[in-house]
Amino acid sequence: GRTYDWSIKQHIIGRGAQDLADYVVKALDLPITPAEFLEIREPLMSERFPKALGMPGAEALVRHLKAHNIPIAVGTSSSRNSFGHSLWV
Repeated sequence: GRTYDWSIKQHIIGRGAQDLADYVVKALDLPITPAEFLEIREPLMSERFPKALGMPGAEALVRHLKAHNIPIAVGTSSSRNSFGHSLWV
């Protein structure tokens, strides 16, 4: 069988969707193309991303800095579309 574990995950953290798909399809020897992988992945991500929890304290920190007019920037490796699904942004 194919196992998606830390040995795979450690290589895809922070990668863009296409690069991630290329790597996962090859590393797991999946019988689909990277494009097909992305087609399958998109609805799953769209469903799950809004429910994902932020890092502990991240929302409180951002809200505190904003409330005190402290300039901030939030960095993420997520796509603009995925980041827009976040409930607290």
